[in-house]
Amino acid sequence: MKDIKKILFYALLGLMAVGFVFGTGFQGQRVESHDELAHAFPMKTGFPFKFAELRYPHIDPPLPWTYSGNCCSFYMTSWIHFWLSVAVVFIFLLVITKITMTLIRKSEQS
Repeated sequence: MKDIKKILFYALLGLMAVGFVFGTGFQGQRVESHDELAHAFPMKTGFPFKFAELRYPHIDPPLPWTYSGNCCSFYMTSWIHFWLSVAVVFIFLLVITKITMTLIRKSEQS
């Protein structure tokens, strides 16, 4: 039973990492002027490593405007950077969770 809990714990952290990293691929940037707009696309996106691009905006809004995944085509440019980003976020979540759990256990014992 304890092994199943560990597997579910790691699977949940992995899904959270994938969801978070994939979501950062749709985060764009704010464009303030037509000069910026001329050189803004394709926008490289992703965290912590750039793994996607937003291309071909489907709207022509008044500037300034924040272009993101709801107005542009999303293209995955590097699967390696995507999975490296997932690994970094997964390890970060794992460390933070373990530290938090350790601190909670110590406070319960005192």
